[in-house]
Amino acid sequence: MDRIWWKQITKASVFTSKVIEALVAGDSVILSLPRHVPWYATLTDIITEGIIEHGIPRSVDYVDGTNDPGKYLLDNYCKKETRLQYRVGKSYAAFLAEQESITLNSTIVWVENLDAKSLGAWVSFIHEYNRRLPASREGGLFILEIRGEESVTGGKRIQCISFSSEISAYDKYTFCTLVSTTARVDNRVRQYLAELVSSVCSDDVELCAQCFAGGIEFARDPVAYLEHVSDSKLRSDGTHFAIDMTPDELRYRIWESQIRMIFPLIERFRMQFISDHRLEILRELPKETAFGERIESPEDVEIGLLYYLTYSGAIQMRDNNEYGHIRVFKDARNDLAHTNSLSFETVCEILIGKRAAVTVCDN
Repeated sequence: MDRIWWKQITKASVFTSKVIEALVAGDSVILSLPRHVPWYATLTDIITEGIIEHGIPRSVDYVDGTNDPGKYLLDNYCKKETRLQYRVGKSYAAFLAEQESITLNSTIVWVENLDAKSLGAWVSFIHEYNRRLPASREGGLFILEIRGEESVTGGKRIQCISFSSEISAYDKYTFCTLVSTTARVDNRVRQYLAELVSSVCSDDVELCAQCFAGGIEFARDPVAYLEHVSDSKLRSDGTHFAIDMTPDELRYRIWESQIRMIFPLIERFRMQFISDHRLEILRELPKETAFGERIESPEDVEIGLLYYLTYSGAIQMRDNNEYGHIRVFKDARNDLAHTNSLSFETVCEILIGKRAAVTVCDN
């Protein structure tokens, strides 16, 4: 699923392209990433592949950002005889910018493990290095990776490319929709899975993929499944999934996804039921609700009253199955109206009918 995210989701693909285009233009990059980057190794592979495809004659080195920028680059990208020429009193940036035959000039240095303080040190170094670099010569390029979406700015020849600025909740929902096509269930259940995963997993794209891997097991009990993921599954970088929401918060998100997808279907059912039994309903009107509201139009009859009219015999059903069907819709509407989420079995019955739901839920 890593390549689906970084290659097929438009904004994610644009994000990597912007990094590559900045390097092609001869600029360094501040790469602002979330705490949990979806498939980080794939991200770095795609950027490296793009560098090669664009014919940029540079290698990519990964270095620890906790190092002092100038001293680290002097010690690791200059031969011994060049290092011996350095004199205290001249800045490292100025000295390195003067050197024509050091490996730094053909390298993209990808700096990891930066915090706000160390990022500032590297940015200051690059600004001076670029300023001292002769206009006729290319020097080293840098990717400064900062996690946690810190508020950062670039500057001349340093582009700031932010994950959160480029990629929105819509892109994550698109990913869920695309990945849901691999689920071997009815299309309507597949759509519900995409909505549910997107709602429950929020910004965590790798967690979305893990929930799709769980399939029906996840859909039956998202809270329990996420506890299982937190206890026993690992991210692509080898770290544990951390579920930052309480069970009550998760249940609320489940309810939100059902409000968005199931509630409109209940309303559609109500309107179709009224259309099918309009004359029978008209014979029972006007009616007054428990709150003193007078109902004169069939379109204003809520599903609870339709259920009452059905079981009182005022509305005749074609067969016994229809009695159970309207009860499911009535109970579901009441549960959702009181912020109670529905069971997966009920969701399936509303989406695809009772018999089909049994097949889905038994998988």
